[in-house]
Amino acid sequence: MAGNDFSSVSLNLENVSGCAFRWQDNLGLAAKAPWPLSLQWQKDLPPLVRCPELATATAMLEDEVLEIKMEGEDDYGVRDLNVNWECFGREQPKTALIKQDFKIKDGSTQAKKVAGSYRFCPSVLHVPADTTVMLCAVASDYFPGREPSRSFVHRIYVLSREEHARLIEKQFEAFLAQLEELTRKQDALNGESRQTRDLPKEKLDAEEAAKQLDEQSLSQKDQAEKLDQLIKEWTEALREALRNPDLTKDMLREWT
Repeated sequence: MAGNDFSSVSLNLENVSGCAFRWQDNLGLAAKAPWPLSLQWQKDLPPLVRCPELATATAMLEDEVLEIKMEGEDDYGVRDLNVNWECFGREQPKTALIKQDFKIKDGSTQAKKVAGSYRFCPSVLHVPADTTVMLCAVASDYFPGREPSRSFVHRIYVLSREEHARLIEKQFEAFLAQLEELTRKQDALNGESRQTRDLPKEKLDAEEAAKQLDEQSLSQKDQAEKLDQLIKEWTEALREALRNPDLTKDMLREWT
């Protein structure tokens, strides 16, 4: 007995479909009737393990810190939860520069779910810039001889400040090109709308004119949706740019 819990020695229950528990305390008091228990055999499945909040691919600067949450689950207890990662150079993507296995947390036979987190900082872990890290969570259970389960493999792109700045600049150049294209199409639509509205009343009442107005209205709506999406992406890119101290205030001001 341990508090409200109890355990027994290991029992061989092969081909057993039911059993009953009887107990008695140290004063000789016993339960009125035994507690029957039915057994249903189920194959022990390997643990489920995942990094629930980590994207499939993530880019970060070499001096940033990424908090990675991970968890493992098993019906018969998680033995331990670990993280495994390998670092690869861009020029030699098949040869690992660094490998690391790190225990996050020990489990137990009673721990059906074990969760923890891992702080990944390239500069602290001596991971150089311009590399790719392949990372996964690993969990083991108590089934004899079973290999540990692994989560989906996540990619972490470690960027230097210079490379990150170049990527941000290219992104804003693409945004400006999209904005110019949207502006050109909007000017053309405005011109077509004015021409349609300036038609004589008898032509405006014609079916063809009504059709043109409907098409122009749909085009205006499509343009507005594309502009809203561009603004969202632009705003997100500005947040990304603020992470890099190498991007000057003048550059940020120009992009805003």
